[in-house]
Amino acid sequence: MAPMFFRKSPKSDFLPVLKLPRNERGRDYVFGDVHGEFNLLRQALETLKFNTDKDRLFATGDLIDRGSNSEEALEWLYQPWFYSVLGNHEFMLLQSERDTNMLMWWTSLNGGGWWLRQGREQRKAFVDAMKQLPIALEIATVAGPVGLVHADLPLNVDWDTFLSQLVNGNKEFRDCALWSRVRLQRMATAPVTGVVRVFCGHTPVQDPLVIDNMYFIDTGACYGRTLTVMNIADPDDKVVVRKISS
Repeated sequence: MAPMFFRKSPKSDFLPVLKLPRNERGRDYVFGDVHGEFNLLRQALETLKFNTDKDRLFATGDLIDRGSNSEEALEWLYQPWFYSVLGNHEFMLLQSERDTNMLMWWTSLNGGGWWLRQGREQRKAFVDAMKQLPIALEIATVAGPVGLVHADLPLNVDWDTFLSQLVNGNKEFRDCALWSRVRLQRMATAPVTGVVRVFCGHTPVQDPLVIDNMYFIDTGACYGRTLTVMNIADPDDKVVVRKISS
């Protein structure tokens, strides 16, 4: 079964949803916001004995900015076993192409200074790759669908409704997926129905935090803390890697 893409809505410039079939050959892992600290990701994959011939790797977005090597994100995005949702930092990159205020805000205050050192061809390659990132991912597992989104879902909205609103170009739902911290701020305990679990990043937490079936796994890789990599079908199968001080 091939991946199922939902084409961009006339109301949106972004790919809303990507659905992937079950991985019947290997394991599926997801990691929190890496922000350019790909050395930590390599360490984690070595520990897990990640096999690129049969395993798949998923990201909660924010591959770029703030860390030591944002440029490396492109190499990962080109790998056939690697998938990511759109993070708010990738969103800022795309928006900055046509909004000079966004460019200034992103590069001066939000870790995007590395972008100013890139040549025209490299910038185009990044833009082309990031335009293919979905706002939400759904991955089939034996237990049922597992969701992936960068930041959050609206409260009291089931998974299928969330996806359909993204497909219809609902900007409020898109912005929630990219920017919201409401569920964490309120410690909202209502589960997201229609999905086994949902993995999110965006808001740094000291340790992976589970609220009902929502898993928040941004553990502050770019702030000298840790990167969390977790098996989407078995969250107990995880590794947490800390940056080694030089």
